[in-house]
Amino acid sequence: MVVVYRGAVDAVRASKDRGLALAIVTSKLNAGAVRGLDHAGYRGVFDVIVGVDDVVEHKPHPAAVLAALAKLGRGAASAVMVGASPHDLASGRAAGTRTAAVAWGPFPREDLERTKPDAWVDAPRDLVRLFEAG
Repeated sequence: MVVVYRGAVDAVRASKDRGLALAIVTSKLNAGAVRGLDHAGYRGVFDVIVGVDDVVEHKPHPAAVLAALAKLGRGAASAVMVGASPHDLASGRAAGTRTAAVAWGPFPREDLERTKPDAWVDAPRDLVRLFEAG
């Protein structure tokens, strides 16, 4: 049930290689998220994984994003919440991060546009450019 989008693993690894601190905030149980990430080829890429079982409040509430930022030792102003769902983007916005919507996820663009993301990522390779742009 894990879908790996072409180029996503390489783009995320390239971002990590540039020294970025990376976290996953997911609505999956932490253990299941780790298994899925390992299966998809992301083993060791993310510094922090916050699953639904790690927080009391869930997306679109900002608690999980704030927990990830705390574990990374980073403030919201230095972070970008990259998301494929309106709930992802709303939680990032509520936490005070910038937001970037990915165009290849399960939700139509119109649903994501309602959250007014700060940036759009049209293809996985564009993730590196997004992070380089700050």
